[in-house]
Amino acid sequence: MQVDVTELRDFYRSPLGQICALELSRQLRELWPAPVGATLIGLGFPTPFLAQFMGEALRIGAFMPGPQGVLIWPDKPPHRSVLADPEMLPLPSMIADFVLVAHALEMSGNPNGLLREVARILHPGGRAVFMVANRLSPWASIDSTPFGHGRPYSRGQLARLLRQAGFEPCKWRHALFFPPYRRLLRLQRYFPHFERLGRRFWPGISGVFIVEASKCVYAAQPKNGLRVRVPDLGPILLPEPSRPISSPAPPRKSAR
Repeated sequence: MQVDVTELRDFYRSPLGQICALELSRQLRELWPAPVGATLIGLGFPTPFLAQFMGEALRIGAFMPGPQGVLIWPDKPPHRSVLADPEMLPLPSMIADFVLVAHALEMSGNPNGLLREVARILHPGGRAVFMVANRLSPWASIDSTPFGHGRPYSRGQLARLLRQAGFEPCKWRHALFFPPYRRLLRLQRYFPHFERLGRRFWPGISGVFIVEASKCVYAAQPKNGLRVRVPDLGPILLPEPSRPISSPAPPRKSAR
């Protein structure tokens, strides 16, 4: 089920959401330490994590799907958020250096189509980061946060999905090991310890997978992934070697 954009906004304005945004943004910064002069594209609801790159990247755009809705972002112009179909983005091919997909893959009814579109707008040397809820985590079973909606993935499922769409997972990170309960916010000073211990001892139960993937570039691919039918060719019959033809004898002169 698609989460409404106002619910996403309200969550990330709440104390628990602000802690989540801070931790996920920190992990993203470690993957993209200096995107100076680059083009950054976000799909889904990426604005809590893209805001840290304002003033560094050359271009930033946040594309939000129609069923979710769109918020004006940032508050002051120029605004960089657009309502768009994530499978048909109004962008030229190979324009993006970095693509962030957050709160999009789990909500998509056609994840393969979304990933193909990400591959289309990403140039061959670019990198994509996917923030996806972990199905083995308590975060995926509690619908009071956005991570409890849609279809979560296990690490193996996510890796297979990415490879089928032409991506190769390069770096895996894990985040949100602290409990997803607002009533435990009084323990937030211990949350950094949860994160350190979780990444070291229990990475499989993190609330969110953060995977950076590169686009696989092949030497040649049929258009639209279709097979090209080659007609059956029959044998070619060569003529038998002919006998050498002797040059004709000169005509005889008639006797007078």
